[in-house]
Amino acid sequence: MIASQVRHKNLIQLIEKFTLDMGTKIYYWKRLASALNYYTKNVYIAPECYETGKSTKESDVYSYGVVLLEIACGRKPFVPTEDGNWVRLVKWVWDLYGSGKLFEAVDQKLYGDFDREAMKRLMIVGLSCAHPHYQLRPKIGEAMNMLKFIEEPYTLPANFPQSTHPIPSGSLTSSDSSNFSASFEASLIQHRSRARLD
Repeated sequence: MIASQVRHKNLIQLIEKFTLDMGTKIYYWKRLASALNYYTKNVYIAPECYETGKSTKESDVYSYGVVLLEIACGRKPFVPTEDGNWVRLVKWVWDLYGSGKLFEAVDQKLYGDFDREAMKRLMIVGLSCAHPHYQLRPKIGEAMNMLKFIEEPYTLPANFPQSTHPIPSGSLTSSDSSNFSASFEASLIQHRSRARLD
């Protein structure tokens, strides 16, 4: 089980299948919450929201940009790297854009069967909306017009711009996720075995 694939209803069904006492249930809920915290906090929330604690129209545009990139790339908001870590989808696509390899980010399930101009526009608009600097993001109406080919998309810098707002520290490695998943599953199996003996 991978932490990013855990859904609330599935988790409830999984835990309810076992006869765990209330203290044990709370313990596992807290462990799951801390493991999933990284995913939920860092995926769709704009960088400036960590400093201000407030959602704005610009931060909603950021979230929209992440969703556009998910659609174009057929990927979750985190992409595994060769060294076993994870990188945010926005940065990964931006790096490919900057190196002239934008189409390497396109969903491979499309097998190259897509309108190249529309796909390029979709990803550039997604990157524009998810720009780390909220002042440089388009308004939602502008983004829609860009997608409809009414307006031209923004010209983006080749290098991923560093945010002026701090993003919570801490990185998630694939081993963190798999270690947590393995220990959680092992604990549940142990409790299942105890329940059968009783």
